Amino acid sequence: MMYAYSMLPLILVVDDDSAFTDIIRMILSREGYQVATAESGEEALNKLSSEVAPELIISDVEMPGMSGFDLVRILQENPRHRHVPVMLMSARRISAADRVDGLSLGSDDYLLKPIVPQELIARVRAVLRRTEIGLDANPLTRLPGNSTILKVFERVIAEKSPFAVLYADLNHFKAYNDRYGFLKGDEVILFTAKVLVSTAQAVSGGKDFVGHIGGDDFIVMSVPDRAEELSQAILREFDRGIPAFYNDEDRARGVVEITDRQGNRFTVPLMGIAIGIVSNSRREINQVGEISQIGAEVKTYAKKLGGSRYVFDRRTT
Repeated sequence: MMYAYSMLPLILVVDDDSAFTDIIRMILSREGYQVATAESGEEALNKLSSEVAPELIISDVEMPGMSGFDLVRILQENPRHRHVPVMLMSARRISAADRVDGLSLGSDDYLLKPIVPQELIARVRAVLRRTEIGLDANPLTRLPGNSTILKVFERVIAEKSPFAVLYADLNHFKAYNDRYGFLKGDEVILFTAKVLVSTAQAVSGGKDFVGHIGGDDFIVMSVPDRAEELSQAILREFDRGIPAFYNDEDRARGVVEITDRQGNRFTVPLMGIAIGIVSNSRREINQVGEISQIGAEVKTYAKKLGGSRYVFDRRTT
């Protein structure tokens, strides 16, 4: 199942008391919000990975197993979810130390049970408003967008750190959109984001950064020693999953038949992912613009090769 997304703000409420979550759902639904629920931190993480992409998470602090604090900590370690604001709730009065701990972990607000409907609505609106102003995440994938990507580039250049940037782009994505429509195209974008995030997590243990430039363009900030292993894993996972987005006929033929505006019919292969890799291991890179320029050049070359490919920029000057 792919991520759910809608024009209406979606809020995920996490609490082991189902009667309480029903009350929260009723209050928020009356204000026009979509509401999803989970009865544990573990269930919330499962839903986040397969079903929902919320604009806000409201979680109880005291739950069996994973606490609200634990949930916030795990979310902050995930590039896709670290930008989602979290409001914590507690039936006991929260101490100043608890508040500091929660804020340090990345929570955005606290609520004291029993919930006062007017206060809940006001706080939800305030958090969403703050998040909308400061949010750089791509609205579809929730991955960090161009402003954050720029800051990451600036940091590695300022620190003179060894880096390898993977510029990823899809081959034949436009043809797929023309054949299947933009909603199915969005599902492919979400699938690609999941492949990049899960693969980067598996290869680097969460050390690599994944960003969404826009459309079918992504970047992964890694280090030279991991770049090839990471690229191979991305290609493998993408090629394994992408056939499922085609109907049986196209999948069996391995090509898609397209009719252009002039009525001409032609075929294009199934989508592949092209990766161009920019690194400062062989040449000195001192400006952010150099990363983008070299990345575009190498990615374009990788796309011309067709299929799923990765290409290193091996120039020394």
